Amino acid sequence: MDALALPEDAPAVMAAAARELEQRGVDLIVSNQCHKAWADALRRAGFLEGPSNFIFAAAKKLAALSSAFDEFHINRGDGDGPIHL
Repeated sequence: MDALALPEDAPAVMAAAARELEQRGVDLIVSNQCHKAWADALRRAGFLEGPSNFIFAAAKKLAALSSAFDEFHINRGDGDGPIHL
């Protein structure tokens, strides 16, 4: 699912998504979220956290630009599909 909602709505969105998928009888639900609000919402909805095999490495110019911000959010979008869950 795309998390197209405000972070404060994350618990309700994750709970509703999980409930809908469970009612449909899915065997496995996987979500890759790195934003704290969405990760917390997943845990509250009963999801377990697993290890990650992804790192973030920034080019020198990007690292210099990003240091101007107190915080920023980058979501993984590798496009590989379910092969590397």
